Amino acid sequence: MDRCTIDQAEALYQSNQFQQAEKICRQILIEDSKNVFAMHLLGLIAFKLGRLQHAIDIIQRSILLAPNQPTFYQNLGNILQSSGDLEESIVAFQKAATIEPNSAEIHNDLGNAFRLQGQLDNAVISIQNSISVQPNCPAFYNLGLIMQEWEKIDEAIAYYKQAISINPNFVQAYINLGNICQKLDRLD
Repeated sequence: MDRCTIDQAEALYQSNQFQQAEKICRQILIEDSKNVFAMHLLGLIAFKLGRLQHAIDIIQRSILLAPNQPTFYQNLGNILQSSGDLEESIVAFQKAATIEPNSAEIHNDLGNAFRLQGQLDNAVISIQNSISVQPNCPAFYNLGLIMQEWEKIDEAIAYYKQAISINPNFVQAYINLGNICQKLDRLD
């Protein structure tokens, strides 16, 4: 199978046509059982179809064949996080960040996993790494969440406002900001 076929599968995946994308990936793997990109995409499809353990197994197999693909680890981390395995998701995100230290998205994902696990100090460090790599990234929202958990309300407000200034359509940031202001009886 040529690159065009994997591109077709990715396009189908992006348009939520998972069964068709899965069919193409399986055909690719029949012809080339070590095609890590088809294998990885098959794992993402399994995740979208609600087959979490199958998704984890397939992506771990693609990682064994291509251990230097940060996206594979990042997606594994997201799936593990969705399955409730925060500890292993952190390990996957850390591996992705080691391979690709200049990815704001990976650092933000790692920070969010730390936050969900209650490791707020580590979360702040990872999210600040995200911001240092890409100053206009949405990670300010996650800092707002942490500051809110720490009851540092003025800082939370500032971070939510920063997130909104980067993305004026960031609905959840508006909601959190509004909830804080309502509790404080502030309209600024």
